[in-house]
Amino acid sequence: MVFQCQACRAPVFVRYRIKNIGAQRIDFYSTPHEVEKPGERFNFAYVPDTVAVNFRDALACYRAGLMQAFAVTCRATAQVIFEELGESGKQRIFDELDEIIRIAELDDDVAANVRRIIFDSDASSIYFPGGLDKVTAAVLVEIMKDVLHQSYIRHARLRKVLTMRQFFADPGDFPDAEADPKVLPITRNWRGTGA
Repeated sequence: MVFQCQACRAPVFVRYRIKNIGAQRIDFYSTPHEVEKPGERFNFAYVPDTVAVNFRDALACYRAGLMQAFAVTCRATAQVIFEELGESGKQRIFDELDEIIRIAELDDDVAANVRRIIFDSDASSIYFPGGLDKVTAAVLVEIMKDVLHQSYIRHARLRKVLTMRQFFADPGDFPDAEADPKVLPITRNWRGTGA
């Protein structure tokens, strides 16, 4: 059967086991088995390509249910972020993770596993006997999205909006804007028709 996600309108494929087949009726067991997870939505517009490549792989692994590979690609994503942002950026992300754990009131085991995946540099520490559990993976995907948002997207959007606000406040501070053919000149005396 196919359902539609109310949040993102993506198709959700599920399979039900059949309990009984009658002449006029088919009875299913009440618990469905998910066939395929819908893709995770994330806006990569402001994320550097070196980071985006790794996180796209992480999301693909998560969608396919490859939890061990998901943990490995999340760690690879985090390592690239740390290389780009430096030691101060790594410390800021560590502090943000502590705040997320406090706000979400995460279980100690889940929090320890997430910290281990993101921050531990020992390659053997990424191994989870039996694979990464679904709860930790679900928390990890949201934390990684938040880390990328706070590290790249929020800063880029804020700079863009502030530049735009400054321009409209005083376009004289941006002399090259009038010479740029892509910028439409603003007439301050324009009046709408009210229609």
